[in-house]
Amino acid sequence: MTRTSVGSRFNGLAEILRCPRGRGPLTRESGAFIGTGRSWPDADGVPDLRSPPDRLRLDLRWVEPWTEIREIDLSRPTPLDAEDIPPSMDPYKAAMVGEEGDGRVVLEVGCGFRKSEPYFIQRGFSYVGTDVEVRGPGPDVLCDAHNLPFVDECIDVYFSQAVYEHLMCPLVALDEAYRVLKPGGCVMCACTLMYGFHDHASFFNCTHGGLITMLRQVGFEQIRIWPGWDFTDSVPGWCYKGRMARPWYWSTRFGLKFAEASYIGLRNLAGRMVGMPPIDRVGRRGAMAGGLNFFAVKPRTEIA
Repeated sequence: MTRTSVGSRFNGLAEILRCPRGRGPLTRESGAFIGTGRSWPDADGVPDLRSPPDRLRLDLRWVEPWTEIREIDLSRPTPLDAEDIPPSMDPYKAAMVGEEGDGRVVLEVGCGFRKSEPYFIQRGFSYVGTDVEVRGPGPDVLCDAHNLPFVDECIDVYFSQAVYEHLMCPLVALDEAYRVLKPGGCVMCACTLMYGFHDHASFFNCTHGGLITMLRQVGFEQIRIWPGWDFTDSVPGWCYKGRMARPWYWSTRFGLKFAEASYIGLRNLAGRMVGMPPIDRVGRRGAMAGGLNFFAVKPRTEIA
């Protein structure tokens, strides 16, 4: 989707946009977007379709995730070897979504400054960015993640980075992700675990058990979860911010890394003497991560 005039942006999205209230199609008339009995403004060249749901209505399967939680593999995927992967993607998420776009449509929820867009476009994906505010070049559509203004089953890849801790109801947002994804499409996101509340609107930090449960409830399969940054980076990062705090940041970071490495080494040494199994480093890294990445697939056949 090229970003030129609002008319060309809307024309490029017209087939997949819908009114966030009446659910019907949108038309553009005299600088506004007309839905079912309501008009939506043009915010500096961006369709402003922000409309949170009036009520939370959930009709989801009850799941018992205990076996999957116990057996989850928290190891990182094999990374993609490419030099142009932006920080918002990282080599692990890039590997899960695949290097060849083949015309697949990527929806980035919380696109911010659109730093991921060049990566996707260069690989043959079609990119649509959404956000709740305009930053830098701005999104293609202003909208709420709990009520996406897109028709059912029109997206191939749903991507979101560091957004889910800021959502008032991540379960509703995942249900929306499932709705807009095509069968066989994937969701790929990152959220915080051991990181403090920030940006004045932090609601939920997600554990692997919470993610598995929510993803299963809305219908996703082939779930993969792995740690993002380590707690030895996230803890000093949220405790000490700004140039004046750098000495405390670096001393805390070094101290935590030294404490963690020495504890694991001494614990495993003592454990061998008494026949105890070594610490599961992969599991510990995931349980104490600063954030978790998750990937899942919408099945091609609907689950009853």
